[in-house]
Amino acid sequence: MTNLPYLKSIIQFFDIHRSDIKRLGDLKGNRFTIKFENTSKINTNSKFLNYFGLQRFGKCKNNHFIGEMILNKKYEEAVEMIMRNSKGYESFIKLKQNCLPVDNFKDLTSFCDSTEKYIFMMKMKNKSDKNIIFGLKREIRMIYLHAYQSYFFNESINEEINKNERKNLPETLPLKKFNDKMLKGGERKVISECFDLKGKKSGNDFIVSFNLCTSSYATIALREILAKKSD
Repeated sequence: MTNLPYLKSIIQFFDIHRSDIKRLGDLKGNRFTIKFENTSKINTNSKFLNYFGLQRFGKCKNNHFIGEMILNKKYEEAVEMIMRNSKGYESFIKLKQNCLPVDNFKDLTSFCDSTEKYIFMMKMKNKSDKNIIFGLKREIRMIYLHAYQSYFFNESINEEINKNERKNLPETLPLKKFNDKMLKGGERKVISECFDLKGKKSGNDFIVSFNLCTSSYATIALREILAKKSD
């Protein structure tokens, strides 16, 4: 987890069973149980600023830039940035420049995810960048577009903090609406909270468990839980 280099979490699954299909909006929240190694105490303040977590912005932390390019119809730049995120990008360039035989295409994509494979394949077929973007699965395009919207929300929180120094913060801030049917806008809480927060010492470690509503990020909550209080 970025910003928490000393944190090691152990993930265990309990009571796994089949149930009805869950759809977007069905879940009410998530419960987490995490062990912090070599930690003697935690911050018991259960409230935290409701930022979107880093995972919202992707492994290269640039999903919001890709979303911005898609919204601004800069499809070539969007496709290029997605490809540059891939481990196969340099090999793809050599392939396009005829420095590698076409037979190497399968090797090139062997360590790519499905989105990267699709884009490399379409580029090899000389498809237009616009067609490539709109040929992506709807869920993938939503990831990029929502990342851009999330970036604006996080910046809005920062602006409020600069004005109010965490005092008298508004209850909610708008999720910016853009000219795209996937980004309808709305409101999001500025402050979120860990519910049923419990912690216990276990040797040199500390085990903490808590509930979060579905729209909040555990990585952001953990940042507050592990924050050192000023004396």
